[in-house]
Amino acid sequence: MLFAGAITSTSIMFAVTYWVANRAENIVKLIGVIQSIKILAMITYILALFSVFAPLSIIPSLSNYTSTSPPCSALYYISALLSYPFGLTAGMILTSIILDVFAVALRHELSEK
Repeated sequence: MLFAGAITSTSIMFAVTYWVANRAENIVKLIGVIQSIKILAMITYILALFSVFAPLSIIPSLSNYTSTSPPCSALYYISALLSYPFGLTAGMILTSIILDVFAVALRHELSEK
């Protein structure tokens, strides 16, 4: 369940970040910031996806155990590793919100002039 949630939230984060960046792209004063945020979004997306798929390699094979389930310690470790993409996603969404607030404020200021 964490695996599906991490992939879904990371993909939504990436889409929302690019939507916000494209919405603010016509503001000349924010061109450098927007490019930086697009690069940050791409790096965050790659890191989040890596941190989603990396724990899958730690899942022990069931043939190593006499029971039918992996030990609880491995499951706790995998769950802890899968929590990192949610933190990256939350940070990137906050960055997108801040960019959108700046864009709205600048658009309002430019329309008054």
